This record gives sequence, C-alpha cells and structure tokens, in this order.
Amino acid sequence: MVAVVVAMAFRTYFIQPFKIPTSSMYPTLHGIHFRAFPGPGVTDRWPLKLGKWLIFGDWYVEIKARQTGVVRPHQTQQGLFLLVNDVPHKVHENMHFHVVPGQTVYRGQLLASAIRTAGDHIFVNRLIWHFRRPRRGEIMVFTTTGIEHPQIKKNEHYVKRMVGLPGEELRIVPPRLLINGQPVRHPSIMQHIQQGVGDYHGYVDSGDFLEACHGTVSLGPRDYFACGDNQNNSLDSRYWGPVDRMNLVGPTFFVYWPISRRWGLAR
Repeated sequence: MVAVVVAMAFRTYFIQPFKIPTSSMYPTLHGIHFRAFPGPGVTDRWPLKLGKWLIFGDWYVEIKARQTGVVRPHQTQQGLFLLVNDVPHKVHENMHFHVVPGQTVYRGQLLASAIRTAGDHIFVNRLIWHFRRPRRGEIMVFTTTGIEHPQIKKNEHYVKRMVGLPGEELRIVPPRLLINGQPVRHPSIMQHIQQGVGDYHGYVDSGDFLEACHGTVSLGPRDYFACGDNQNNSLDSRYWGPVDRMNLVGPTFFVYWPISRRWGLAR
C-alpha cells in the first residue's frame, strides 16, 4: 500500500507518462502508424512476436473479410474502410492490400496486412514549470478543459510544441512563424521546421481561429500558442485558440517506449 501511494504521488506531482496517438508531432514524435507488410515474418509469430512488441512496439495485423461479397472502398472522417456486402472493415492507407475494388471475396479471406507500431510513450515533467516559466520550443502537454471546438476531445491531454508566449503577437507567413513581426530563430528545432529540414514542412496559416483573427494573434498574459510539428495534420491553436496557463501540465523530457531512434531525452 505504501508503494502504491508513493507511486501515485510521484505520478501526480513529479513525472507522468503519456502516449502519442496521432501524427501531429511527426517527425519529432511518432503516433500510432502502419507500414505495409505482405505477410508475417519469423519474428511475427509466437512467441517471438511478443518480444518484438515489448521492445519495438511492432505488431503484425491482418484484416480478414467477415462476409462474402464484393469489395468496395469507403472513405469517411473516421478513416478508410473496405465494405464487403456493406459490412465495414477498418483499414489504413499504408497497409498492404491483398484485394482490389470490385473483387469478390469470401468470408475469412485476407483483405489487408501491415505492421502496426505503437505511438511514442513519453514522460512529462510536472514539477519544473513551478520553478521557471515555460519556454518557446518546448514540447508541451496540456489538458483540453475549457477549449471549445467541434473536433476537440473533452478532458483529454494533448501534446504540441509551445510556439507563442504570453504578451506576444504571433503571425504565420508560410513557411515562417513571426513573433512580434520577426521570424523565430531560437530554438534551432523551430528553425528546422521553418526551413523544411528533413521531414518538416514549415508553418501553415490555416485554421478557424487564425482566420477569425485575420492571421494575427495577440496573446494575453496567460496565453500560450500550441502547434504540432506536422502542420498539415495537426488540430492545434490555429483552430481553437491559445491554451490557458491553468491547462498546462508540463514539458516532455523523455521517450521511454518503444525503442527507436527517438528513445531517450526528447528533442
């Protein structure tokens, strides 16, 4: 009982684990993603597949037809589906497809296969912002309490990069981010994002909130502006506005699972 109490107190006040479910912070952090794989390899069979998942977060998955009928693709806001006799089968565009639209398949037939990799799991420092102010460029975890947007999930934790601080004027002139009229130069990771280094693609001036502000955001004394590094696929402050100081949980400081080139201290 003492050990449980200590662990819960440590999680509440010092370090808290979170996971990255989406690709909004790609390529800095990875969410759950798939890569095409035509069939199981040696390490994708029991018992080796369990070890592969425990270390690398990889799990071989297959989607099989639950009905006999003609295959028909169907795209919705929830993603891509293959319909067989109007029975939906959730798939992902990065999977390896074993059938083509219009093909007749039989119940139990393999439709698609892939390796599913778990999103990065991170530790967040809940203590440090009690002793210093948040800094631009930190990967911030915050709650969505009080944030209003039709696509926002209530009372969830989101992970984005802190790009705007209280009292600043922010504007995006693709691919640059301007603070008080000047391009951001520090920290270097934000330079990389603006310059399109590697898999970064710069900042994008889209979003309901940005449009309502005519492209220029004036941050209040408690406001922080959050942006995903993957600007083309990130629901962030450009859409629903600044994050209040009370919503901040802490900065990401360590990727603890799965083992990858991102394992270790967060960038």
